[in-house]
Amino acid sequence: DARHRIVEVVSGFVDSALQWHATSAGRDPPPQISIRISTGVGKSLIARQEVVRFICEAKERRLPHKVVFLVPTHRLAAEAAASAVRMKQKVHIWRGRDAENPATGQSMCPAPERVRQAREAGESIQLAAREYWVEVEHPELGTTITYPGAFTKASELSPRISCRAPLIGEHNQEIYEKELALSKEELLTLRRVKGYPAGLNKESQSENLAKKPLEGITVVDFTWIAAAPLAVRTLADYGAQVIKIEGRNRYDVVRVVAPFKDDVFGLNRGGNYNSYNNGKLDVTLNLATPKGVEVAKKFVTRADIVVENFAGGVLTRMGLGYEELKKVKPDIIMLSACMQGQTGPKANHPGLGSHLTPLSG
Repeated sequence: DARHRIVEVVSGFVDSALQWHATSAGRDPPPQISIRISTGVGKSLIARQEVVRFICEAKERRLPHKVVFLVPTHRLAAEAAASAVRMKQKVHIWRGRDAENPATGQSMCPAPERVRQAREAGESIQLAAREYWVEVEHPELGTTITYPGAFTKASELSPRISCRAPLIGEHNQEIYEKELALSKEELLTLRRVKGYPAGLNKESQSENLAKKPLEGITVVDFTWIAAAPLAVRTLADYGAQVIKIEGRNRYDVVRVVAPFKDDVFGLNRGGNYNSYNNGKLDVTLNLATPKGVEVAKKFVTRADIVVENFAGGVLTRMGLGYEELKKVKPDIIMLSACMQGQTGPKANHPGLGSHLTPLSG
């Protein structure tokens, strides 16, 4: 079966390298062991678990100092890297289509974006296409300055920057006179207006504490990794019912990131995963099938909010994009937290925070 095949391949490869080392007295050890994982193996849950297990046992196998895994999927790369870090193994994870054909001599990972200078970030064609930069007036300087724009774009009314940051105390008179109904005389003497600030009614205060502000709100959570799951967890902390959807074979990869409870590897034992997702419910669906998509839509019909952070366009191609979800729930609120947005020439560029950071300059 698949388990025996992967164990046989990996063990045979390693044993051959160790045997070469043992019979080569006086020679330097092999510089590295390269293990190429095919697409079929990389997509197998059993195979992935065996690769992870192999890394975890690497210390006891007396491996050379450098081990190179050539893997075809992000998931296998993440799982292998997580296990390597946990076991303090020096391994190199190369990921990409060319991982199945090392003879090409091409890079084994997706073409990376080099670290940009701040000036180059300002010239990004992706940010220009999304009209990210805005001109903000500075009356005190008699000029305008280019600012980073709003953190998101909305289907109807997007947030915008209305003015520059205030100078210290710039609006004292405006706020005190208009908003707090203080006269100029009171403003000058800084006397408190009778009855202000209004004290909290103790009875109403206890009622507010008894009920969380988002109780009654339902969120369907398609997010994974870290940033978006943490944001959705905040909604759960404030009382929302959050239903996290993942696949039994395509689960949130943070599940396999160390540390683990009692240092024992397990999909439900990861400290990071449990921290990022506490307070949520979890269901497994195969979203690669029409039935799985149909069930997911049923959850959406009962939800108020949907959050996802796949690469731009992924959920749409699965039949779960915003336009499609509006058909089953017209008033649904959807947040897509992908790396470079849903529009622009690089909208479908996948990646994590570690990839986005060098893009920012």
